[in-house]
Amino acid sequence: MASEKELAMYKNILENMSDGVITISLTGELVVFNKAARQILGVQVDITSGQATFDEVFAKYETPENEAFFDCIVKATFSVNTVNNRLVDFVNSDSGITSRLSIATSFLQSQESGQPETIGVIAVFRDVTELSQLRGALEVMLEIEKLNDELERRNQFIRQAFGKYMSDEVVEKLLESPDGLKMGGDELKVTVLMTDIRGFTSLSEELKAELVVEMLNRYFEVMTDVILKHSGTINKFIGDAIMVLFGAPNQREDDSLRAVACALEMQLAMEGVNEENRKRGLPELEMGIGINTDNVIAGNMGSTKRSEYGVIGSGVNLASRIESLTVGGQILVSKSTLSEVSADVIVGAEFEAPFKGFEEMVSVYEIIGMGEPYNISIPIVEDALLPLSEPADVLYSPLEGKVSAGSMSPATIIMVSDRSAAVVFQQSMENFSNLKFEIELKGKKGNMIRSFYGKVMRPYEGPEATYVVRFTAIADDIKKNLRALALSQGYK
Repeated sequence: MASEKELAMYKNILENMSDGVITISLTGELVVFNKAARQILGVQVDITSGQATFDEVFAKYETPENEAFFDCIVKATFSVNTVNNRLVDFVNSDSGITSRLSIATSFLQSQESGQPETIGVIAVFRDVTELSQLRGALEVMLEIEKLNDELERRNQFIRQAFGKYMSDEVVEKLLESPDGLKMGGDELKVTVLMTDIRGFTSLSEELKAELVVEMLNRYFEVMTDVILKHSGTINKFIGDAIMVLFGAPNQREDDSLRAVACALEMQLAMEGVNEENRKRGLPELEMGIGINTDNVIAGNMGSTKRSEYGVIGSGVNLASRIESLTVGGQILVSKSTLSEVSADVIVGAEFEAPFKGFEEMVSVYEIIGMGEPYNISIPIVEDALLPLSEPADVLYSPLEGKVSAGSMSPATIIMVSDRSAAVVFQQSMENFSNLKFEIELKGKKGNMIRSFYGKVMRPYEGPEATYVVRFTAIADDIKKNLRALALSQGYK
């Protein structure tokens, strides 16, 4: 899939080639008419409106003297997979100037889908008038042969470039509209899906860099396949996070529904990711997903030298905030998204949460499945807490983003499971707070301090200020030590 940087590069290459380049869509519109083409032919045309056609622009130049020029274009229309290289004259009836052209024309095709798909006609040409006048016949033919080879290589490059365009919705929009890369944006109703791997920062600190990249790329590969299956647009990869758009640049009636179906299938696909990680001796990953539907500004943003297609607005921020509430394996959506898919989905927990930048509490809903035509559901994992034979003392500090903020305070773990713990704090805690913990473990070479991470989920029955904390990143040896304390109570 072509990136926005590649799109800008291809657009810039076409406009600034020293050779003239003209591309014509199947319906006759002029899609590309670069600066060199305008100068060589002496034809001034504005195609930014997207309404200029080949017939309209060249109607007055269709004379007997220009028959060979038009013949090249016509032959390209009927000669699939054939490149026509010729020397032709073009007479500009306005200026009376005759130019000798070395021209290569062919049918423009995309192979991206695995099957040839025709998208138009391309003509690449060079003014060889002076060359023809000053050199002998043999020299001219040798030079023209060389020029034709160069034109064919460039022609092939452009064909491949346009083939890449057709695989990406942003590029399709560019081809449909010659000003598709202009700066600015439009207000669109978009469903934004945000993902993040829980505890990935701490995991990456314990692994070699090459293993981190290998594990992350394998995860991205699997998730990308699922996203494309549901016609989502991957807007960007942000570290270990993915931002996906449903409704930009192209909108459909079922954008929200496809976003939720995509999220469910992404969670189910994590089992395959983790199975491969287990085979390679790598840690398992857990992903949280947040989804919101809102009106946003979508378009090309940045500078004239570097820009990218993206979306901005409070709706994007809310999707990110909702994602930050999730724990591994969870999908949370906003009320606006739920209202568009409520008849088709199965809702688990629902609650209200305060978010920075939002004055009122925001309603959030957990999605655990959906019906026809998708019939997808996330397995419900029992998470029974078992009491420890003796409390485990820990220290904790709150996290701001992924950085510890504030001094360490004491707390005590009194119950534990594979995924969670019941923790007694010395003060009331806010639900969904992210915390860093430190625990002292006994080892053969002496005691050592180990860190793990968790999110406060809800109050728990027991001593005052006791809460269920869901582990977001915890090493296996810490789990084993805590489980051993529970097993010593006679649990299996």
